[in-house]
Amino acid sequence: MTKDEEQLWRAEQYQRLAALNYEKAVESDRDADRLIYQRMGATYSRFSRRLMGIEQ
Repeated sequence: MTKDEEQLWRAEQYQRLAALNYEKAVESDRDADRLIYQRMGATYSRFSRRLMGIEQ
């Protein structure tokens, strides 16, 4: 596993975790949590897209 692959894998794990926690936050309707996880998910997806060269 190259360093890039490892970073991408890690970004995917974070994204999955953020999505999972986001669902929980939506269920419990905690707006603060929802905003945090939404921001987290957005950050990591942007990061992984940049890694894959889709975004500069």
